[in-house]
Amino acid sequence: MNDPLSARFDVLLESGTPDWLDVHRRARHRSRRVWLVAAVAAVFLAVPTVAIALDPTILPWNSAQRAPRPVVHSFDTMVSGAPPGMNPHLRAGEARTVPLPDGGTVWIAPSATGFCDEFKGVSGGCQQSRKYPIDLTLADDGSVTCGEKAPPAIVLGNVNAQPGSMLQLEFSNGNVSSLPLIWIGPPISAGFFEQHVPEGRRMTALVLRDPSGSIVAKETNMFQSFYRPSPSC
Repeated sequence: MNDPLSARFDVLLESGTPDWLDVHRRARHRSRRVWLVAAVAAVFLAVPTVAIALDPTILPWNSAQRAPRPVVHSFDTMVSGAPPGMNPHLRAGEARTVPLPDGGTVWIAPSATGFCDEFKGVSGGCQQSRKYPIDLTLADDGSVTCGEKAPPAIVLGNVNAQPGSMLQLEFSNGNVSSLPLIWIGPPISAGFFEQHVPEGRRMTALVLRDPSGSIVAKETNMFQSFYRPSPSC
């Protein structure tokens, strides 16, 4: 019997991609259309691992609960067919369960130079090289956007930035909403987020700011694609 998590973790090998898992790809959940941004092009800010280890607002990796066996198996089988020289050396047996501020769950497994994650019920992917500050996924509930009314959606992913950085979601009416981040210590050294956006609220941008408030990265194009009317409209 096929494990649904394994199905979402099927590896996609893209021609011309030098790093097998460095594609920030997102598996598709059957009931949703999913948009992803491979990364937001911006200057990468290195995460000071010593500061992370000492910061009480950051969850120590070894304090997180171990992931269930089916999740560990899915992480393990995800990299079983890696081409020679491209194996990310994912440590599936070290996968952890991390609760998110919105009540959701993300499972995370470290690799040699990055990590892979799986957001419960939505998507999973890998970040190998940490080249970019934002790894973003957008998912709707499968409804067709034929009018002006925006469908309910989920915005989720991870950020590679300094602890204390802020993530803001901008809307078409000018409102700005702060997305809570849960920061994970080494060897992950990243922040994770998930936010459900109700029907009628049209997102326009996701902005990552450093602790001083300066913009590190801003994504807008992905939201334009997300709200593009279906060809059936």
